[in-house]
Amino acid sequence: MPSRAATTKPLNLPDLARLTLLVVDDNNDSVDMLAAFLRACGANVLEARTPFRALGYFQTTPRLDAIVTDLAMPGMTGLDLLKRIRAHPRRSRLPVIALTGYYEDYAQAEGFDAFLRKPVNFDELCSAINRLVRRRKST
Repeated sequence: MPSRAATTKPLNLPDLARLTLLVVDDNNDSVDMLAAFLRACGANVLEARTPFRALGYFQTTPRLDAIVTDLAMPGMTGLDLLKRIRAHPRRSRLPVIALTGYYEDYAQAEGFDAFLRKPVNFDELCSAINRLVRRRKST
């Protein structure tokens, strides 16, 4: 009898190769899960557990293709982080994707390129990343 592993089809993961993504969330499990999935898709992933650390990456990493950020974080919200990114003279158009479990509280927040609910639907997240990065590169 063949083993179960031998009969299981491999996952058909989206291709995010050659992309550098910054994941920002104060919840360690969320950062770990998102980063592991995005890495499995081929992306280079930077992890920030605070918006302040995310700003450090933003200022020192020459190539970022997109930022995926939680919104409800202590000290600085994802919306505050977005405002600082949009104020940057050369990198203000960097795609920023918001993730939140408090969708109704932030539904009117402007400036994000995509706005997704938690728990994260990975297909929606990857589609948003691919669409936004392609759109940015074509302009």
